[in-house]
Amino acid sequence: MCKKSPDFSFRLSVIAFAMTQLFSVSALAADPGQDRTAELEKKLEQSLQQIQALSARITQLENASKTTSPGQANPTANVTPTAVQEKLSAQEQRLEKLEKSVEQVASSAADQSSNDSNILGVPVHGFIALGYGHLPNPPNLPNTVNSKSGFQMANVDFYFAPNFGDQLKAIMELNLEYTEQGVLTYDLERFEIGYTFNDLVNIWAGRFHTPYGEWNTAFHHGHFIQTSIDRPRFVAFEDQGGVMPSHTIGVMESGTARVNGGDRVSYDFFVGNGSRIIPASDGNNLGIALGNQLEFNPVGDDNGNTAYGGRVSYQFNNTFTLGAHGLSEVVDTYDGNNVRLNSTKLNMLGAFYLLEWNDWESIGEYYRFKNDDKFGANGTNGTHNSWAAFAQVSYTFGNIWTPYARIEKAELDQTDNYFASLASGRTYTRQVLGLRWDFNKAAALKFETDRTHELEIAAPDEKYNRTRVQLDVKF
Repeated sequence: MCKKSPDFSFRLSVIAFAMTQLFSVSALAADPGQDRTAELEKKLEQSLQQIQALSARITQLENASKTTSPGQANPTANVTPTAVQEKLSAQEQRLEKLEKSVEQVASSAADQSSNDSNILGVPVHGFIALGYGHLPNPPNLPNTVNSKSGFQMANVDFYFAPNFGDQLKAIMELNLEYTEQGVLTYDLERFEIGYTFNDLVNIWAGRFHTPYGEWNTAFHHGHFIQTSIDRPRFVAFEDQGGVMPSHTIGVMESGTARVNGGDRVSYDFFVGNGSRIIPASDGNNLGIALGNQLEFNPVGDDNGNTAYGGRVSYQFNNTFTLGAHGLSEVVDTYDGNNVRLNSTKLNMLGAFYLLEWNDWESIGEYYRFKNDDKFGANGTNGTHNSWAAFAQVSYTFGNIWTPYARIEKAELDQTDNYFASLASGRTYTRQVLGLRWDFNKAAALKFETDRTHELEIAAPDEKYNRTRVQLDVKF
């Protein structure tokens, strides 16, 4: 009885897989060997048809040999299974040659696709924010608060994520925005290179978002990805009035692990340059004073005291995340002549949560400060306690309309050198109401109003309202 070769089916599978890879590569990049590929496809189809005919013939011979009675003439006796087997073996040899040819062409096409990718360069993604605001102009309003009404160009944020392979990766983020004085500024907000050992161990080096809370970890400078127009004030970026070091230059380790089936444990730990407090300008050295703000020491730590900290979190069934965070660093304050005015040991511990349940989302963060004066106008070795917190809740209707509300509160000790030195380091409360309209997968229109009550030391307290509309687009 004639039998098929034991690796016959395997070879057909290999050829089919190779052809599949060839087709997928051809769909992504133009291949100069396209005519050659078409020729091989035609030959392969012809060979498969011949093999199917031969297989049918073998089945016919086997059935005839079983049904022919002794002494009865066999009409297929002149066609022996051995002859068919020889033809089948010849076809297998031809298939082997075709298999090698297909693999060579597929490999060549893949190389061409890779070369095309290198020629095209790194894909660019980005975010644009345009808006209109009716904003107050009270006499004692801090310079960090935008107090001009009218149309505004919020920012253009470019995001690059070059692919170096399965383990080596990078993130670059370039942000362009205008100051209140109408000066265009630019900043390399993130520049980090990472290496992935596995899900549990990822090492990053460069400038990254300091890992604390949920907001600073999940949302970057593209306004589109966050529900509201603005971040909570005290966790705003350094040049927008934040009182926390939102960026760090150093090394960070992060990872995640699955536990108890659907739960997840995540962590981020970092060491890097500490921040300093300096007089802020418009960004182009025009000498316009904007008050003191944090600066992340991009070219070395000014006092040699390394910053360290991190966060850990536990996510329950992809729905509720609960975490703790903390950091510590020594922050010095300098005047316009680079003379050190005071020094503070910044210590923060706190907690945060994230709820994502059906169409509900809620984010909350708590920060407890216990800062130590190293020296300065408020004496030495003094300890000051302050705290800040916010909570935001939103609900999405039909994946289009998302109303949201947020409350913020900060009780910041004004005898603390750290907060007293910052232009926005004041005790305040803020209530925010807003509506987000996702009228397109790549665009959202946001309507937001807020009321702020800020305590002043040498002047009456400030109370002001803001109403804004902002268009956020991603590309």
